[in-house]
Order: sequence, then structure tokens, then C-alpha cells
Amino acid sequence: MFRAQHVKEKKKKKILFVEMGNSTTQQNLASSESFPKLHESLLSEAFLETIKSLAGESFQFVPEECFVENISTKFEIIRTLGRGSSCEVYEAKSVDGKNQPYVALKKLHLSDPKNQVRFRREVKILASLQHPNVVKFYQAYVDSKNLYIATKLCTGGDLLDRIRRFRTFTERKAASILRSLIKTIAYCHTKNIVHRDLKPGNVVFESNQRNANLMIIDFGDALKVDDNKTYHSPCYLPFSTRPFPSYVYFGTLLYLPPEIHRRRFGWEMKKSDMWSIGIIAYVLVTGKAPFMGTETHVMTQILNHREITWPEGCTLSDTCKQFIAKLLTRNTEIRMSAIQALKEPFLVQQQSSTHLGDNLLQDIGNFYDASSVILFVSIDD
Repeated sequence: MFRAQHVKEKKKKKILFVEMGNSTTQQNLASSESFPKLHESLLSEAFLETIKSLAGESFQFVPEECFVENISTKFEIIRTLGRGSSCEVYEAKSVDGKNQPYVALKKLHLSDPKNQVRFRREVKILASLQHPNVVKFYQAYVDSKNLYIATKLCTGGDLLDRIRRFRTFTERKAASILRSLIKTIAYCHTKNIVHRDLKPGNVVFESNQRNANLMIIDFGDALKVDDNKTYHSPCYLPFSTRPFPSYVYFGTLLYLPPEIHRRRFGWEMKKSDMWSIGIIAYVLVTGKAPFMGTETHVMTQILNHREITWPEGCTLSDTCKQFIAKLLTRNTEIRMSAIQALKEPFLVQQQSSTHLGDNLLQDIGNFYDASSVILFVSIDD
């Protein structure tokens, strides 16, 4: 039995809205590694030694001083930035005020063994990525109930929120943003790391300054891959049985590639990231989604995709259209890699500085507002 509930996030004064998306993990990872299931009622005086004893090798990457009875000894929670199916993200202030006074603090429940897998994997991946456009990892923490990942707090808003506040938007500006995004993903791919949840909500800006760095956040679904090995998709189920995990976020669904329903080689996982960038690019220059309808209709269109179509009256250059079409190619062998995309005329040549129109900015604003409505689809046993 399916239940659907729409939740509209209240629009308070906010730094950014973090869409956590589909945080499913590979079942074989959860079953192949043995993690302790810690009891919530640990005695405070014995907490540190108990948790270290139970965790053993699982959390050896967490410094001793970062095992605490309660995270409040390290951080004051300011407010919630976002929620996902397996975690929450907060703006938090360091209690001692040293080093990084404000952070984005991701919380995962310790009692869920799958979260322990996610935590270990995400920390390892973030610590291995040293790039100016990848969110900076600060530290990992463990308390008696939860696991925490502290990263740089980006205050410039997410991609669409920032663009809709522009007075003008051009193909030249779109190309600049996409160039930065693809260069960053090319870096990740050279390290054999795939993001698996690229969307406008996970592309943010470091600050409100005019020339602020673009940053990729939320590596909760990221995975280190081998090009020649195959991997289960997060939604690896026959379409007839509804190929969605227990919790589906519409914002994430739109960016899934056509090959999501089958096993993929590592090199294909990289191409799946590029498909997601193609969808981002389409939304960026049209203000619309290439696939429309209910989640079932959207998924059907994605799985049966043949050729991209453009909104009526579209005035984009052929160079721009061709670039996006090469990203939104169904065949993963033909679809561009990040390195190939960076050589495309749309990113290499100087593009038009003509404003794409006030209607585009209005459409981007409408798309952004719609994406803040989260669709939960829960499955009863």
C-alpha cells in the first residue's frame, strides 16, 4: 500500500535549502560489513570507553576527542537546513568558537546499521576530495545516539535560488556555471568517485558575494567505483513493481538517468552523473523540466527517452542545444564524459551575452518554488 504526503517547507530567512534526496544504499554493503548496534541508554561515565569498544575498527577514523556523550558539548544547533530519508542537516555553531565557528552539521541515527555504512563511506569520500568547488570536510563526530559530519557552511543559496534573483541571465553565464560544475565532477571522476545525486539543490554558492565559488554538496549517495565492475542502481527493481525506494524525492527523480533500472559498470555510473548535469543544464536555460507529469509519468519518460525536445518558442543557440543533447543521450557509450564535455564549443567558445528573457527568470523561480514541495512515497509492509 502506498501513501503520499506533500510537505511544503516554510520559507523562513534561510541560508540555503538542502535537498537530501534519495539516500538509499547498496544492500550488499550493509550486509557484508558487521557494525555494532549501540544501545541508546549508555551510562555517561562509561560512554567513551563503551562506544570505542563497541565500534572497534568501524569508526577508527573518528578522533578520540570527537566521541562525545552529547553533540551539544561541541555544537549549538541553530536551525534545520534540510531533511532526508535517513538524515537531517543543521546550521550549527561551534561551542568553543575556534577554527570554524559555523558549520553545516549532518546527523544520521546511530541505531541504523545502514547509516553506519553511509557515515563511514561519506566521511572517507569527503576526506579524499580536496577541490575548491567541493564542500570542505571538517570533522566526524559520534555521540550516544547519532553520527555527525561537519562541513563548510555555504551561505550563498542553491543554484536556482541564486539565478532567479539575477536581473539578467545569458548563455554565457550558463556556460560559466556549467563549466565550473563539470570541471568539479571531472575531478571526482578522475578519483573514481561518482556523486549519484546531482541536482540544483546540491549545487550551492559559498557566499552571497557576486563572484562566490560554486560548491557541490551532499556526498551521502556518493560511491567509489571501478570502471570495469558492475553496481546495483539505487532503484534496481522491475518497473512493473514501481522502481522507487521507500522514500522518493521528486527533485531527485527528475535527474535519474534512463539506465537507472539496471546494473551499471563504473564508467556508466560516471556517465549517469553527466546525464544529471544535462538535466540541470536544460532547467538552467529553459526554466522548465524536460519531463513532466506525475512521478510514474516522469519515470516512464526517462526510461523510454529517445530525443530531447525544447519548449515552444525556444530561442537558444544551436551550440547550446547540441551541448545539452549530447549530455541527454540515452546510449551511455555515446553520452559525453566530463572530460569530453569540457571540450565542447558551448563551454570553450565565448557565448552570447544576450539576456534570455524575464520569462526565463520567472520560470526558474516557479521551478524552484515547486521543487521545495517534497513528495514522500511510503510503502507499507
